[in-house]
Amino acid sequence: MDNYQKIAAKIISTYETNLFAFREKYQYHWAARLYRITKSDRYLHPIYMDFQKRTLRWARKISHWKVLLPAGKIGRKMLDSFDPTTPKDKEKYELYKKRPEVLFFLKLNHYLFLTKVYGLDKLDGFNKYYLKAIRKLKNQNFEKILLDEKLIRANPSIVANNASYLSYLGITKLERQLAEVYKRIWLDFSPQSKSDWQNKVYALTHLIIPATHFYQRFVTRGQFNWILKYFEKNFDQIVENTNPDVIAEVGLCFKLCQHQESEVFEKARGIIAENFDAKRGYIPREDNPEGLEKAEHRNAIATLLLSDYQKFFPGPDLYEYMINGKRELFVPKKVEWFGIPEEDMV
Repeated sequence: MDNYQKIAAKIISTYETNLFAFREKYQYHWAARLYRITKSDRYLHPIYMDFQKRTLRWARKISHWKVLLPAGKIGRKMLDSFDPTTPKDKEKYELYKKRPEVLFFLKLNHYLFLTKVYGLDKLDGFNKYYLKAIRKLKNQNFEKILLDEKLIRANPSIVANNASYLSYLGITKLERQLAEVYKRIWLDFSPQSKSDWQNKVYALTHLIIPATHFYQRFVTRGQFNWILKYFEKNFDQIVENTNPDVIAEVGLCFKLCQHQESEVFEKARGIIAENFDAKRGYIPREDNPEGLEKAEHRNAIATLLLSDYQKFFPGPDLYEYMINGKRELFVPKKVEWFGIPEEDMV
């Protein structure tokens, strides 16, 4: 075991000792990524519980959609609980306030993607929600939504994620068109701040990561070569102007594209290893060194970057997990608009 693998093992040990003290979204984020490089059953429960919580929210939205409420009205209701504080969040908020149906669709696509990934699109009774939503989404003009430059500039990672969701769900294929728009918008964009740098680099990494169906498969280098070349040419500036979350994603993109011979891959691993705090057992955030939960993202990505694995494991198959364990997916018989906190805005 080399030093990188030892660091990854220590991060895993730290997080799994504390995982169930975290809020559910952090448990899920960690568990989904670790499952896909280990296929360990220990990660199934937090993934299952996260999907159950999402279902409690989305069953009501899908039930009310077009029967009682149009997508725009549901989107406006989703905005009610959001209090934007950062300039970027305020920019997103203003966009969604003008087109609230877009927020509804972006979130719904993610939920349906997870439904299919987990094999729950074939769960009798429950799949009526899935099939209804898919049927209605096929009537939407997603080219107009996802190729909108204002939305791309405000929320590039979520837009790229959604193009992948829609393709996976068999609704529409926009990845190639979107890549051309991203190339035009982002390659010539000159960042003026650290926030700009992060937005630009995340825009590019999120063309590659969703193409893997979020760590379920490797991809070929060809179609993403222009992104990898940009990273190679500008890596020093990326390091200077971003943080370990971003640097780890850049390095991971080379691994996902099976291009580990690049110097950037090794440089990124070295930088991430240098940021590892051996005393704490993880890579702390600069603004909150003791915040283990809030540092989960960078440590999950670092673990994917530093670990030695040769393949990904799709899923997990929650359908089999539920059937074999006699578990149920609870959907309220009477779908209401109250009683369940709204999810975070994208």
